[in-house]
Amino acid sequence: MGNIVSNHKQTKKTTKMYITIVVSFLLLFSTISFSNAQAFDSTLAVKLQRTLDSVRTTQNYKGISASVIIPGQGTWLGVSGVSHSNVNITTGMYLGIGSNTKTITSVLVLKLAELNILNIDDSLHRWIPRFQYVDSSISIRQLLNHTSGLFDYPSKPGYMDSILANHNRVWTPEELLIKFLSPPYFPKGQGFYYSNTNYLILGMIVKAATNSQVSVMLRQLIFNPFNLNNTYFAVEEAVPDTIVHPWVSGIDISGRPYTSQLSGAWTAGAIYSTSENMSRWYQLLFGGQVFSQSSLSQMLTFTPQSSYAYGLGIIKYLISGRILWGHSGSIRGYASHMLYDTAMKMSITVLVNQLPGNPVVVSTALLNTVINNPVGIKGSYENIPKYFYLYQNYPNPFNPGTTIKFGLNNSGFTTLKLYDVLGKEVVTLVNEQLKPGTYEVEWNASKYPSGVYFYRLVVSSSKVGSNILTGRMALIK
Repeated sequence: MGNIVSNHKQTKKTTKMYITIVVSFLLLFSTISFSNAQAFDSTLAVKLQRTLDSVRTTQNYKGISASVIIPGQGTWLGVSGVSHSNVNITTGMYLGIGSNTKTITSVLVLKLAELNILNIDDSLHRWIPRFQYVDSSISIRQLLNHTSGLFDYPSKPGYMDSILANHNRVWTPEELLIKFLSPPYFPKGQGFYYSNTNYLILGMIVKAATNSQVSVMLRQLIFNPFNLNNTYFAVEEAVPDTIVHPWVSGIDISGRPYTSQLSGAWTAGAIYSTSENMSRWYQLLFGGQVFSQSSLSQMLTFTPQSSYAYGLGIIKYLISGRILWGHSGSIRGYASHMLYDTAMKMSITVLVNQLPGNPVVVSTALLNTVINNPVGIKGSYENIPKYFYLYQNYPNPFNPGTTIKFGLNNSGFTTLKLYDVLGKEVVTLVNEQLKPGTYEVEWNASKYPSGVYFYRLVVSSSKVGSNILTGRMALIK
């Protein structure tokens, strides 16, 4: 790292000590948790499992591990198919998440920026030596949002042949940059091109800035504080033996060492996890529990593309008329897709153990299953109310659960949202088209603090426009 500025060299040890102290403080005083104590709606659970089995059969996938988390409702875990011959896939098995690693790498960089270890507008020359075809004035931000123009190193002819020539070889990021780079696609900042090279270099910057292995920083700043106990940065960390077998074109490739492929992917795609860990990770991340609102806002500043928009390690999708945040990923033998529904605050993770394979088909099917089947709502359609009404929740005050009852005299798109006393949205309980009838919705507030909350019912239709009613309740623990 001879090109790193000298003052940085002198502060490496101090920086590492500072990070350790800060992380220890956070671990001591933080009580970050995500409660899954709620019972997931049994009818919806059956429908999700049927959807999973149906898509797997239709797409002829070997196996799928999936999860759905709906705030106020709980967690659904589903599996379908096999890991390998006569061994069914289970929810506790690990799969490679491929490029969904990029979201985690992005968060790690942003957290280092919050600790003032680096600045995402720093130029590369501050942190890494010069390499051919790498403009040293590119910024970290341009790596994060793929506007650097850098050539995608796995696209180099002969890359995969070299990787597979020795399955046991550990490739360093420096070797990958030297051997597999070509001229950039465009000058920095003058376009967008999804390039794994960006996230490979981000890993190098993390190492240079912290004087630590990437796995150490992931464990200290992300995995341990947020209880992602089933998530591992492969190559640098040993993944437990319960790994789902990877398949490529119908061939089980698990008997071969995977070292060369994982070291080739590194901070662009080498993480293994479970679907539960990843859905819960999305709840924490987009629920504002991982870092500051400023950092989250930067992450969600999107660069528009032809069919999607890319932020800092995250993609904005429009699926089934809904805005979702997420990412897709693949590494030899695995494919993944993760989604966060911005209206329902719901997260969906799909992990598949084969290539070719398109997990987006699975995640979209699960999404549609949820939005087409009201969750946690008990409805009666025999006696249609004469008026649009919203009852006082009962019991009130309450701890930890309460029921909200409302009636619709006309069909319409219905939302029922809860807010704190400052007007900040807390959770969405209903967000779908409902027909006339009387409804009850239960809210389990076990993970929320005591205080006054407001619930707001909005029903919109072309016939009567929008109707809005609001109620007030108190959670006392």
